[in-house]
Amino acid sequence: MKITAVDPQARVLSEQEVLTLLREPIPMRLGMVDGKGWPVVMPVWHVFEDGVFRVAAGRTSHKANVLRANPRAYFTIDTGGASGDTRGVRGPTDVRLVDDVTLAVDVARKGLLKYTGTDKDSYADEMLKWARDGGMSVIELTPLRFGAFSY
Repeated sequence: MKITAVDPQARVLSEQEVLTLLREPIPMRLGMVDGKGWPVVMPVWHVFEDGVFRVAAGRTSHKANVLRANPRAYFTIDTGGASGDTRGVRGPTDVRLVDDVTLAVDVARKGLLKYTGTDKDSYADEMLKWARDGGMSVIELTPLRFGAFSY
């Protein structure tokens, strides 16, 4: 994990602090550029494993289409808290879209557990059915670096 400073006024998080932050149910803001050159920023649930972010997304969703056309993105994940409580990471990523039903179900289930605490309610049933039916792709984001900060 390549961790860099992003602000001379901020303390740089350690690798353990970054990993702890990434396990928290904080949505990622994913930035990309569409085919007309406009920036697009979307909040997404993410799972971080083996140095890669994985995001379950609709196979034909706007974000999936934008990233298929331009496989580069920028991410930020932060607490956005009051002074003394703000922690975060951000950076550029390489992007790969994977159309694999088994992986999509796994990522969707892990996202549900992380962000809702369950994979056993009606919302989870709907999401997992969508993944099982082939309606989801997995967006894999490989960070080139983690700009890590704490204020």
